[in-house]
Amino acid sequence: MFILLLAPIILLGLVLISIVLSSLPLWFASKLLGLKKSGLIHAVAATLVGGLLASIVSVIIVVIFPIPFLAVTLGFLSYIWVIKEIYNVGWGRAIMLWLVSVITAIILILILGFIIALFFPAAYMHGVPHHWL
Repeated sequence: MFILLLAPIILLGLVLISIVLSSLPLWFASKLLGLKKSGLIHAVAATLVGGLLASIVSVIIVVIFPIPFLAVTLGFLSYIWVIKEIYNVGWGRAIMLWLVSVITAIILILILGFIIALFFPAAYMHGVPHHWL
């Protein structure tokens, strides 16, 4: 019975950890670009609000105008607008911040993938005979 009560707390903790981890590339990019508002709280706020606003805008546009490209474009612009407003920068700097955060996320994913493949090689070598490992 206690485990059933503990499950929502664990789920909430995992959601909070996921939010913070998904905000790390934006936080690192803001530090790298030397912005005044470069705290983790700003990155978490931009990630949460930007993601929610982009999703809402995309859904509304798809419902009104069934053009997915328009919905994705306006959703992206709304996300960039949130970054622009939270970090108090211009459009160019907001796009640069987003781009640096995407590049940072890709590099982090590649590094983590390499580390995981290094410690668990059998997980990535499907079809390789076991005596080769």
